[in-house]
Amino acid sequence: MIRVIKDDITKVTDFDAIVNCANNSLLGGGGIDGLIHRAAGPQLRTECRRLNGCETGDSRLTYGYNLPCDYIIHSVGPVWMGGTAGERELLRSCYTSALTIAAENKIRKLAFCSLSTGELGYPVERAAKVAVAAVNDFIKKNPDAFDDICWVVTDDLYLNAYSEEIKAAAPKKKPVKKSKAADTEEKTEEVIEETVEKAEEAPSTDDNSSDDVKSTEEPADLEEITDDAAAEDASSDETAADEALNESEAGVDGDTETDSDTGVDSAARTASDTFESLDGLKLWNRYDINWLISEVEQGKQHKYTCFWHDTASSDNSILSSWHAGKPIMINGRKYVTAEQYMISEQALLFGDYDSYKIIMDEADPQKCKKAGRSIQNYDENTWRAAFKEIIFRGFYMRALCDEEFAKALLATGEDVLIEASPFDDVYGAGMKESELVTPEGELKTLPQEWRAYKSEKQSENVLGFVLMGVRDCIRKLQE
Repeated sequence: MIRVIKDDITKVTDFDAIVNCANNSLLGGGGIDGLIHRAAGPQLRTECRRLNGCETGDSRLTYGYNLPCDYIIHSVGPVWMGGTAGERELLRSCYTSALTIAAENKIRKLAFCSLSTGELGYPVERAAKVAVAAVNDFIKKNPDAFDDICWVVTDDLYLNAYSEEIKAAAPKKKPVKKSKAADTEEKTEEVIEETVEKAEEAPSTDDNSSDDVKSTEEPADLEEITDDAAAEDASSDETAADEALNESEAGVDGDTETDSDTGVDSAARTASDTFESLDGLKLWNRYDINWLISEVEQGKQHKYTCFWHDTASSDNSILSSWHAGKPIMINGRKYVTAEQYMISEQALLFGDYDSYKIIMDEADPQKCKKAGRSIQNYDENTWRAAFKEIIFRGFYMRALCDEEFAKALLATGEDVLIEASPFDDVYGAGMKESELVTPEGELKTLPQEWRAYKSEKQSENVLGFVLMGVRDCIRKLQE
């Protein structure tokens, strides 16, 4: 019932559904996700638009269209961040939610890709442990739900990882009880065989194997034995490896270096990000223009800090998305500015790989923004549903990679942050700093009156509010 094969998941037959490693938009991306979308055809993208995205750890069902299966289950796996941000639980949830959808829709033959590995960075050996355990646990509770569950992988590394886990998780056969005569005869044969083997082997002064009990299986190396023991001793909620990583983040590991000023674990500087990192799901939506309007109407006092990429207008231009400090490392890719990251993610969201390449080759943020205006298949509603998460991720990772930026962000204290762009009423306030606040940081124009020039639209200041969420997140790292 549970197996793994090496093949192209878009071409395998005899399955009722395949499980896609989707992103939060469900609109296709790179790797296997993009491959499945291209093979299924444009109708898949149209159906996915109507689903309004999917949270990490959850799954959604669509038709298979041009694929040789009836359905696709799109499961959004976590990005690997070193095992410190609940990745294991989210990955397990992916499998549980996908299996639940399959069972509810009478899908009896199911093919998984290797969720969260590849571009999302989850180590394949660890991902395989979580995957096989989750599937086995579901089958124990629903023994008659499936006829065939298979992982379809692309190379030998993945094939071996899942094969080993499936083999390790398989029920052990109970030994057949033998008669005393048969047992004596078998032991005699073993002694004879062992004697012959010893006679044929060259003597070695370091070989103490004669004292060891012979095994009919090839001995595993020390690392495999350690991994198996850890897997057996781990609880269903947390592996021993995850515990060690959590201790490291908390400063238990004496070898971990920490910046005393920001509290950011240096090991996390090159780690992949995750939307759920440190309650990120709440932090990027914690503040918005309606929150600020309510605060002001209730008479609550705040100090205000403005920033913008134009250094002539703001002393805090380091906080802008255009500022180039230390390179930002996200999922193994290097970005010069947060703007480059944000626009490149926009291109990927809409499957425009030509624009993505142009943006990744362009360090100038102004040119990146210009390239972003030409992204094919752009849909405003889809972008609006995802862009706060993307901004949050870019600036959060920037804080981990750039100590100077992290210090500047923390130095703003509890101030309300405003992008004082006179041209942008979505990411910014649509007004100049001199129109918004006094030199002492007091509010001059009420937030409900923030408007771009000759516009009736309420400005949103999304970038400022998301940065406040990032600031809260960095503080949590210090705790």
